[in-house]
Amino acid sequence: RGGWLLCLDETQRVKCVTRQTAPSREQLTERQEERRQAAARLDELIRELFRLQDLNKNDLLEEQELIKLNQKIAMLHYGKGSKDADRDKVEEKYRNHFREHLDAEGRPV
Repeated sequence: RGGWLLCLDETQRVKCVTRQTAPSREQLTERQEERRQAAARLDELIRELFRLQDLNKNDLLEEQELIKLNQKIAMLHYGKGSKDADRDKVEEKYRNHFREHLDAEGRPV
C-alpha cells in the first residue's frame, strides 16, 4: 500500500521524493460517508428544484411549466422590454427543448 511521489522542477530535475501511504480503513470509511452524505444532499436539492418547478403541484413537469418559468427568468434577466425576453421566442425555444429532450409529443414527464 502506498508508493512514492517524485517531484520535478521546471528543468525536469528531481526536486523531492516523498513516500506516500495509502489511506487507512478509517479514512476510507470517512470518505465513503462523506460521499454518501454528498449524494443524499444532491438528491435533496434535485427534489427541491423539481418541487419549485412543478407549478401546479401534480408531481409532473409539464411543457407549459417549463415555458412559463423560462419566460419569467428571461424577463428578470434581460428586462421586460428586451428582445431577448420576447415571450414568443422563449416559448418556441423551450417548447422545442421539451419535445427534443423530454417528450416528443409534449406530454408531462
